[in-house]
Amino acid sequence: MYANSRMLLLILLMVTCVLIFGCSNGGDVITPLISPTSISISSPEDVVHSFLAAIDALDAEAVAQHFIRERRNDMLDRSEHIFSQVEDISISNLSTDLVSESDREAMVQANYDWTFFITSGGQRSSHRRELMDLVKENGEWLLRLVTAIPEDTPSAQGSEE
Repeated sequence: MYANSRMLLLILLMVTCVLIFGCSNGGDVITPLISPTSISISSPEDVVHSFLAAIDALDAEAVAQHFIRERRNDMLDRSEHIFSQVEDISISNLSTDLVSESDREAMVQANYDWTFFITSGGQRSSHRRELMDLVKENGEWLLRLVTAIPEDTPSAQGSEE
């Protein structure tokens, strides 16, 4: 039992540090109709949404293709390793906020719930908030960096009370 808990913690830590999640505006939920292999480059949110569809499909190659060239091989290796240890990943209650955008860079905050179905049995669920850094290379928006947002940090939207 202790070994399974340790392995799960390792998987979750690796995924948290490495993978990026997101979707289109307005709290849309990811659907299987989105092809993870066809990356939409029309907006940063579209790329984040497509990236999440690749994760939902457990498609390591598509996950890696959403990153800048310098990170693709590393992301492919990490994604393959993580996906080999889970049966499924379910993402729901998804929303994004465009924090900033220029001609060449953008930041998107993604909020979502996810559930891991572990190959060795069991499942784990949590709420995620991540800030995704994107750059435009050769006319395509690509992911550069993902940062987990601690739970006690205010939302990018802020709140007016």
